[in-house]
Amino acid sequence: MASDTSASTQHRPVWSREQLEAFLARERPKYQRIELPWGLHTDGEDRRETARLILPERMDGMSLLDIGCFLGFFEHEALRRGAQRAVGIDIDPDRLRQARGLAECLGLPVEFHRCDLERDPLPGKFDLVLCLNVLHHVYDPVAALDRLLDATRERLVLEMAGTWTALRQRILWPGNPARSLLYPVLGRQPLVVVGEGDSKRAYGFFYLSRPALENILLHHRGDVAKVDVLRSPFRDRYLVVAWKRRIDQLAVVAGLPGSGKSTLCQRLMAGELPALRARLGLDRAKSWTFSGPRLLRQQTEPHVPAMLFHYDIMRGSPLMKVSFDRDPTLDVIRRHATTPPMLFLWVEPAVLRERLERRRGQVTKKREDRVLRHNIRMLEDPARTGVLISDWLRWCAKRGLEPAFVDCQGEPRAMTREEFRERAEAAGSHVDA
Repeated sequence: MASDTSASTQHRPVWSREQLEAFLARERPKYQRIELPWGLHTDGEDRRETARLILPERMDGMSLLDIGCFLGFFEHEALRRGAQRAVGIDIDPDRLRQARGLAECLGLPVEFHRCDLERDPLPGKFDLVLCLNVLHHVYDPVAALDRLLDATRERLVLEMAGTWTALRQRILWPGNPARSLLYPVLGRQPLVVVGEGDSKRAYGFFYLSRPALENILLHHRGDVAKVDVLRSPFRDRYLVVAWKRRIDQLAVVAGLPGSGKSTLCQRLMAGELPALRARLGLDRAKSWTFSGPRLLRQQTEPHVPAMLFHYDIMRGSPLMKVSFDRDPTLDVIRRHATTPPMLFLWVEPAVLRERLERRRGQVTKKREDRVLRHNIRMLEDPARTGVLISDWLRWCAKRGLEPAFVDCQGEPRAMTREEFRERAEAAGSHVDA
């Protein structure tokens, strides 16, 4: 541990040696080893190597939340590294009493709260959120991950008892002749092992393999840019660092397939169409990252100063089996700090069908042809198109999004909501949102 993170550089002990010895004798705190004045310490695992892996060397001005904090070791480390705020939560009142006593002894201003991750509101948003050896104890780990991500600004760190723990206890016990053959195969699969939830064997509720957790974080959510997996020095666990996608400025261009979203975005980024650029606020940033549902997974840089996001609303159609509320790529919009400006592009369904039919003649991949055929079928019935547009506009309204409407049948031009409705009605696409 670097010298600038030692307790003596920032905080002085408040208790006397006699007070501290009496506290240790009475409470007998354990699980985490915490170094204390006068050569004393708590009993438990030394987590300094884990702290070195998951905490920045300097945390000046940062905030940390530790779920299932036990004695508060990581809160102590965060404050010693310059963190502005360190909060620990736990469900056990005895652990919290011990943790408060140790922090008070060392003069560390840690906040401790009794809180259930699955039932109680978390105390705000934090730059760094730790959830170490907790997820296999919860009833719904996927919902818990959502709550953790909602509380995270930059990084979520998980320490996991993976499927290896459960498999070793239930299937791959020492002496099993299949052990060396099965585990390398099973360990690469996105498995979830369901435990019995007791204190005997496989005592947790759910154990997630590394590929399973990576799938949940990266492919089922759009607000995680990348995931780093590390080997934990603690028992046989593994560490996962999920980097949240942080977009300072976001603008959205949406529309039906073939409405010219990509072409319009290219023109906007090239400096053309100044009125529409101003509507999206494109002049407020020097450069923009162009993205969309297909590009999002390739963009692993967590911090994006400005993103122009184009979205095909056909992704919310029934045949695609994904509603707007269940489309993970829309997490970019859902979890953005502010309400982003949006353009909605209008082209008559009959014109869109013609454009897509021409495009079909140029594709060679079966999957792309299948998607085009699906889109053409949807556009053959203007009434179904109107329902889809209405669903999209209702989804936007729930989130305070107020799209500006653009006629893209010819040269792009802005139009009022009333004109958009009239054009849609004339084309047979009634819009009731």
